[in-house]
Amino acid sequence: MTTHQMRTRVLAGAVIAGGLALTGVALTPGTAEARCNALSMCSQVWCPGQPLPVGGSGMEPNVKWDMNVCHTWYYGFAGHTGSTDGQVEVGWRIMEGEPSPVPGLY
Repeated sequence: MTTHQMRTRVLAGAVIAGGLALTGVALTPGTAEARCNALSMCSQVWCPGQPLPVGGSGMEPNVKWDMNVCHTWYYGFAGHTGSTDGQVEVGWRIMEGEPSPVPGLY
């Protein structure tokens, strides 16, 4: 193998490795920002392809929402202090949306 062929192979390997490294960085999901109220009820984001949220340990996921779009959700239940007024549970103790501020707490 000539020196020219060796340089070509090394250069090609470097270009391929660099391209794969950039692809890995570009496809890495971003960090989601959790929004929490005074009771530490924090919202999370679920997107298609991720495991479904589960409302309790040992339970099967039972959320009922459009599985083709991302959803902001939090653990809570209707009527609980800090739950968003007018929201409906989309699964056992799974509320869609942001938790509401707690009156009297900052």
